[in-house]
Amino acid sequence: MSTAAITPRSHPDQLAINSGHAPDQALCREAVLDLRALPQRRRFPVSLHVGRPGHALTYPAEVAYDFADRVELLAGAVDALASAAHLVWLTRPGELEIQTDDLAWLAATRHVAAEVSLSLPFVVVTKQGWRDPGSGCSRQWRRLRQR
Repeated sequence: MSTAAITPRSHPDQLAINSGHAPDQALCREAVLDLRALPQRRRFPVSLHVGRPGHALTYPAEVAYDFADRVELLAGAVDALASAAHLVWLTRPGELEIQTDDLAWLAATRHVAAEVSLSLPFVVVTKQGWRDPGSGCSRQWRRLRQR
């Protein structure tokens, strides 16, 4: 059962950077399910995923220290997947509130998308749900089950 429908940016002070590329909600849901299927731990490493849930390239997010590192990592992943890159998502513990690192990865994703002329939606995924930091759209669940 969902606790909130997809909601746009609701607070005027929130950063509104609409990319025009809405994330595929089914892919985002799969990403949340994959994260919840991991062993039950409160703290887990922050990771970047490029591709489709279940068939993605995964990198530890801490290997990219600055914008150039993030762009290089993402560009390499997109090149490795050719045109099959459907989604870029960051998995992290905690709440879905937008954090500084979320925006740093969003900026790098948009840069790479513009560079290679691809639509690369970016979302942040936690065990509670997902959020698009660019548009503010999000979805949260109390209990999420496989369909």
